[in-house]
Parts: sequence; structure tokens; C-alpha cells
Amino acid sequence: MRALAIDIGSNAVRAAIGEMNGDVLSVLIELRESVRLGADVFSGRIVKDETLSLLVSALKSFLGAGEKYKVNSVKAVGTSALREADNQLKVVETIKSVLGLDIEIISGEEEARFIGEAVKHAVNLNDKRVALIDIGGGSTEISLLDNGEVILSESLPLGSVRLLSVKQKLIPKVVKQHTKSLISRILDVQDGNPIDLIIGCGGNCEALLDLKQKLLNQTSSGITSDEMKRIFDIISDLPIDERIQKYGLRPDRADVIVPATLVLRSILDSLKGKELTIPRVGLRNGILLEVLRTTSSRSERQLIKFAEGLVRRFKGDLNHARTVTKFALQIYDSIPGNNKQEKLYLRLASLLHDIGSSISPEGHHKHTYYILHQVPFVGLTKDEKEIVAQIARYHRKAHPSVKHPQFVALSKESQEIVARCASILRIAEALDQEHLPTALSLNVESKQDSLHLKLGGNDCELEAWKAQKRADLFEKIYKTKVDVEWYREN
Repeated sequence: MRALAIDIGSNAVRAAIGEMNGDVLSVLIELRESVRLGADVFSGRIVKDETLSLLVSALKSFLGAGEKYKVNSVKAVGTSALREADNQLKVVETIKSVLGLDIEIISGEEEARFIGEAVKHAVNLNDKRVALIDIGGGSTEISLLDNGEVILSESLPLGSVRLLSVKQKLIPKVVKQHTKSLISRILDVQDGNPIDLIIGCGGNCEALLDLKQKLLNQTSSGITSDEMKRIFDIISDLPIDERIQKYGLRPDRADVIVPATLVLRSILDSLKGKELTIPRVGLRNGILLEVLRTTSSRSERQLIKFAEGLVRRFKGDLNHARTVTKFALQIYDSIPGNNKQEKLYLRLASLLHDIGSSISPEGHHKHTYYILHQVPFVGLTKDEKEIVAQIARYHRKAHPSVKHPQFVALSKESQEIVARCASILRIAEALDQEHLPTALSLNVESKQDSLHLKLGGNDCELEAWKAQKRADLFEKIYKTKVDVEWYREN
């Protein structure tokens, strides 16, 4: 099987055709066309008609290459520029009408997930804590990976095309402004573990490696902060046409390489890294892996680690979150006909249900919903994140209701998932509502028309009483009587 992956970026449009040989991805050809959507969008909010014509022409060329190589599947994605374009719908519909090609506009977190998969495939990340930097034309994605799994991801408006409008001497200040809080979040999630490796992806990183060989006569797979400074000092004062003629830079790389170098060096120094490793893989590789693999690359372990990272980031009680999750899954597993995907949503919502307390304990269920709307969640689609956020939102107070616009906006199937999972989470949370230092034990027995919960601990009469009160939604949905009792453990 062969696939064509297309990346509609802010600085250029790229494509790759590849196939899998066992577990190894083989890229047969890479293609690139200079179509700078970011120049339109970041200054005027729309993709101009002439730029759209160039884009259609480039995509037509890529599809022609796909026919030549007899590809079985095509996946095309748009990133930062298309995410922000006010005429996004026009662009997508024009491409569909003219070429029959569907464009998926992906979020920053999806972009980070694809790139993370590409890096994990190319570099051994076992037992390593890794910071991954992908600098594009419109944004810079920074992720923290633990043993190959993404546990933090942020998208910053520090793309190389976007920064062309900023005075060169001000770029370090702009970068510092955007990265200051991010670096502190990375340090929080690190939990005392050092970063073992810093990896850079994207055309600017690869161009820096090429310049290192030409200007410093050094060949390697990485570049240090000092080497970046030496390259910057050589090229920054040269006119763009001289950068092209003297060092072989493409016209659409010759201008953006200067701000990109400043961004990469600033982030590397902020993370106290000695070297930026550049494996020469990117979004296209991740898309190819997604299409060509016979099994899903999404890791439940990664999703759980990411959720726990959010709990730490928002200063939550991780022991309480894990206890509630354990109780919720015990109850869920006792119900006939449960679903693996639904169970995952319940698990994530149970871990995250209290993070809104970082804003205020009062109404924290609504704050949790707001936070989950704002933060990226690598590995979940937009619709899946909405389901998880609503399950967490309904862990206390009001039941899911047609009076709530967000709930009404869900599909019927998603509404049912939210209601079922929230009914379980409400009981599980009540069983540890006091955040006891020593977790209680729970035995669950499910019969055709009843659910019996037996709570064990030194004194858990209050928890049993609260859980019984919170069982009303569960009883309504599952048409099952819930009985909660407690006993004193010796």
C-alpha cells in the first residue's frame, strides 16, 4: 500500500509519497511548492484569490504524482494559516470542487501528535524525557514527551512567516514573552526529571543544518546555540538575494530563516539545552504513518499520562483523581455491554474532573469544562475532547439537560455517552469526596435490576450516604436500583 500525504502550511505546501516495509516507513518522493498562505492570512485574514489559484495548481501537481506512483490513499491537512483564515470554508470548498480533494484542517494538538509519531518512528525515545520543537510559518509547536508519549503540548504564534512583520531586534523579546509561562509549565510537568533530548522539526531546522555544513564546515544531526549564533551573525546582515546566491537558500526560506533561528535559539537556551537534534522528519511523515499503519497509533497510555500532566499543571490532587478513576472504572466494568471507547472517555474525565478548582472551588465543575475547552489535548479530536469535558462538567450539581446549549449541540449518540459516564462519575466522586489520605476499598456487584456498592474503611458512613444521594442519575439512565453500604475494615 502507498499513500500520499499533503501538508498545506503557512510558508509552503509540501507532499510525500511513502509505503511501509514491515514496521519501517519508506518515503519514495518528497514534493514542495512555494505557496505562502501565511503572508495573506497573517496580514489580511483571508487567502487571496491569486494565492488560492496557486494552491490549487500545487495540489493538482501533487495528485498527479500520486497517480504516477499508484497511491492507494491520500490525506491532506491544513495547519496554522488555514486555521486562522476567515475564508477557510471557501478555500476548502474550492479545492473539493476543482480537485475532489478533502482538506482536513487540524488543530495545533493534532499537528503535535502527528509530528510526535514521526519523531518516535525515527528516533529511539525509550526511557527519555524529550522536548520537541516544530517551527512552521504560522506557529511553533512545543511538546514534552516521556518515553515517546506526549504529556504536554502548546502552540505558540511564533511562526517564521508571522514574525517577518516584527522588527528583528524585537523578536527575542516577543519570543521571551510567549515562552516564559510555557517554560514554567514544562518545568512543572517535568516533576524533577531532566530533559534528556531537545528535537527540532520543520524546514527551518533542516535549513540550519545545511547552513552549518556550508558555513561552519561541520556535518552532524544537531546544532548548538553557539553554532546558531555564528550562522545568524553571518547571514542576518546579508540582503536576501545574496543569501540565495551565496548559500543556496530557496527564496521562500531566505527571509524566514533569520526569525526562525532567533526563535529556535531562544527556546533552546530557555530549556538549558546544549544541542538541538534534527532528525529531518515532520508532519508529512506522521500523516503517512497514520494512513499506512494497519492499527491505530493512538496510545491510551499517552492519553492517561497527558491527563495526569494536566492535573499536575493545574495543581490538582492526583491521588484523589486516581482513586475516583479507579472507582468509576470498577462500576463501569460491572455493567453489561460496556464499550472500550466510552470507558476511555470516562477514565479521562474522572482524572480531570477537579482541575477547575485551580480557578475556584465554587463552581469548579464549570471551570473544569472551561479549562478543557482552552487547553490542547494531544490524541483527542475536537469532538472527543468535548465529550470528555462535558462528562467532567456534570460530575456534580445539575444533570445533563436540553436546557444547556453545549449539551444540545452534541449528537444524540454523544449525549448518551455523556449522560451514562457522568452518572457513574457522580457516584465515584462521592465515594472519595473528602480526598481521604487512605483510599477506601470498593466491591461492586451488578445484577439485572440492581447495583450493590460495598464500601470498606475505618469510617466511611458519610461517603456511602453521599454516593447514595448521587445515584439518582444512574438509576434513571440504567433503570437500576443502587444500594450503597459500608463496613468497618479491621
